[in-house]
This record gives sequence, structure tokens and C-alpha cells, in this order.
Amino acid sequence: MIQRASTMEEIHSHPVSQPGRAVVWLCKLQNHPISFMFVNIPKFETRSAAFRQFNPVGKVPVLKDGDFVLTESHAIMIYLASKHGWNQWYPQDLKIRARIHEYMNWHHQNTRRGSQLFLYTLFSKVGRTSPEIEATLRDKDKTVNELCRIIEYWLSHDDSSAPCTPTLADLSCYSELVQLQVLQWLPPKDKYPRITAWMKRMKALPYHDEIMEPMVQFLTKFDMRTARPIQQTNMAPNVFQVLVPVRNYGVGQRVTRAIWNRFAEPTYWEVTRIRPSPDLKHGKVYGRFTFRGQTDPKEKRINNPLKKDWRLVDLK
Repeated sequence: MIQRASTMEEIHSHPVSQPGRAVVWLCKLQNHPISFMFVNIPKFETRSAAFRQFNPVGKVPVLKDGDFVLTESHAIMIYLASKHGWNQWYPQDLKIRARIHEYMNWHHQNTRRGSQLFLYTLFSKVGRTSPEIEATLRDKDKTVNELCRIIEYWLSHDDSSAPCTPTLADLSCYSELVQLQVLQWLPPKDKYPRITAWMKRMKALPYHDEIMEPMVQFLTKFDMRTARPIQQTNMAPNVFQVLVPVRNYGVGQRVTRAIWNRFAEPTYWEVTRIRPSPDLKHGKVYGRFTFRGQTDPKEKRINNPLKKDWRLVDLK
């Protein structure tokens, strides 16, 4: 991946990477040819010795321009815009650039928190959860609302330093927010009207659907677009109905006492930690389950397939 004889600039990234797609979208909008070098993040390629030698940070995107290697999406976009004279996206007006840098400096520790929520939700889906992750997800709505409140402010500038056309900052911000929109995590449209109007304008830009499609496919694959809490019914759903294909079994949920005969808990067991490995083809779920009972708070652990008579019960 690293050694490639080419004079064309290379972007090493993954299609689902939010900052990576902002860089690729910029090049597409400028009809600028680049060599996209696929980095297999799900297979932990960014942790490999070869990639770490290429980029010690172990993240994407990475730009390779001859012998010059550059990390960080904002630095890459500024470099490309400056090198090729893309003044539409990075105007030479100092006040406009100051506004762009103002947002970009804020972006990493703020808007990017949306990606953390996405990642934690994915971890929860596949069973790689923890009390910290669950606590973060419980505050999801508060976090997203705070992000939107500040972004609504960025969009409210009405002085001469506020460009009426999108810039590098818009591409970076939108790549994050559109993911929250697809996940249906954004607040109601009328709560932040500037964001709503701005996202509509961004969606109308060329190559939008092409750039965003891999992200939509990824979220659909893990059933994250329509993920909802399990609803309480008269008959709690069989664990396999939940795990196939949603895999919505995790910390905080309860199973009936049929979980294991040697434990005499009279009501239910609450799962406190779980690392499941669903075998959807054969209808089994293997993994390590740590749980405690209502009257027996001592944690217990099972390293076995789930039994088909285990049933989920809503915490409420």
C-alpha cells in the first residue's frame, strides 16, 4: 500500500471515515484526480506495523504527495486547496480564512464527538460495551443538542467575514452531521433552522450521494439507521429474534431465571458485561456474559452459547 510508483496524489483512507470522505469530496468537487488507497480499518490495518511506519498516529486519512506525507484531514484539505488554488473552498480573504480556522480548531473536540457516539453505538451493537460507553450513550441527546446549538451559532454570522458559499469548514462539518442525520439523532428540524437550511444546501452539492453511499450502506448493514430500544410487550422477545439481525442484546438488559439452573435467582438476571459472538448462520450466540441477580448482586460469568429459552425483559 505504501510503496506505489505514481505521480498522482494518494489519499489513504476508508469510505466510512468521516474526515476521509470530506477530503475525497473536496477533490471530487474540483474534478481533481487522486489515487484512493483503501485502508481496511475493520481488519485493523491501521494498527499494522507497515501502516504505523507510514503514519505513527494510526489514523486516516493520510495524504501522500510524492515523498511528502501529511496526516489530519484539515491540514490535508488546506494543503490541497493552497497547492491547487482552490480559492472557492479556501478564500484568500484573511477574515474568511480566520472563520474557517475558527471552526476547524473547534471541530476536533466538539463536532467529532458525534463520531464517538457512532463508534460507541457500534461497539454496543456487537457487544463490545462497557459502563463508560453506556454512560456516554445515555447522554447522547444532550451531546448532540449542544453540538447543534454551537453550530447554529457558527451559521449565524451575518458580517462580511461569513461566506455565502461553502468552504473547507462546511465539508468537514457536514461529513459529521450527515451521519447523525442518517442515524436519526439530530433534533427536530424546526429547532435549529439554520442547520436545516444549510444541510439542504450541502446535500445539493455534486457527488453528494456518491460520497455518502458507503456510510449509508455501513449503517444499514449493522441496522443502525432504525435502531430503537426493545419495546415492552406481554411476551418478551426471544433472544434470537433480537440478535438476528439487530444484535440488540447488551448491558442493562435482563434475562429470565431460565438462564442457568444452578443459580436460584427467583426473578431475573441483569447483564452487566457482555462480549457476544453471534453465529447468525447456525442460530447460536457464543460469548462471555457477566450478570447479577435482583436479590443476588454477586456477579457471575458464563462462557457458553446462549440458550434459546433466554428471554429479554425491558428494564422499565
